[in-house]
Amino acid sequence: MTHSDWIKTRETDLLLQAGANEKYFISLGSQFPAAELQRFKAAVTAFKTAFAKTSDKATSTMADVKAKNDAKKALKAIMREFYNRYIIGSPTMTNEQRETYEYPIRDTEPTPVPVPRTAPNIKIDFAQSSSHLVFFGKFNTEGKITRGLPKGAHGVEIRRFVVKGELPQVTPDPEEMEVVGLATKSPKEVRYNKNAKDTKVYYAVRYFNDRGEYSLWSDVVLAIVN
Repeated sequence: MTHSDWIKTRETDLLLQAGANEKYFISLGSQFPAAELQRFKAAVTAFKTAFAKTSDKATSTMADVKAKNDAKKALKAIMREFYNRYIIGSPTMTNEQRETYEYPIRDTEPTPVPVPRTAPNIKIDFAQSSSHLVFFGKFNTEGKITRGLPKGAHGVEIRRFVVKGELPQVTPDPEEMEVVGLATKSPKEVRYNKNAKDTKVYYAVRYFNDRGEYSLWSDVVLAIVN
């Protein structure tokens, strides 16, 4: 039950729910303002009385129906008012009480967001000496980032394969690469010492979320240490 639709739609159910709400305020005793309790009771009674008059279709008039609808509207309004003023944010009301008195159950667990299904784009800027800038996200046709982390992604895992000797005949598998680290903002700089000049390095990245789930790998790209 969400907070926006917690009030019952069927009129018989609405009466039961309003009665349950009323019992909660009564249970608070002197902790709840007497004038507020009487105001709530009056709204419940008004709708109950008007609803009873329309129960018999043979004797019910248009005026009775209008009175019932007006009373229902007023009751819903005060139920929402009291919910907003006295129930939301209550530090003492438990979920068991919310269920007993027919209020929405507070969701204490954030809804998990699945990891993105699409793989990130990747580009390496290796123009600077001893530095690789790993750009990731969503790129346009010109290779510029148009979007950072998509919904559900907390960051990317970066992996690399440092070539020793000749380039391999087959592009390295990202699963077999060395983990460089995690990054939440593009670009991520990877530094090399001066002795690594002309070293060739393959890179790949993938999104991850807060639950440790991963997306598909990006393309594997090659860069040179200048």
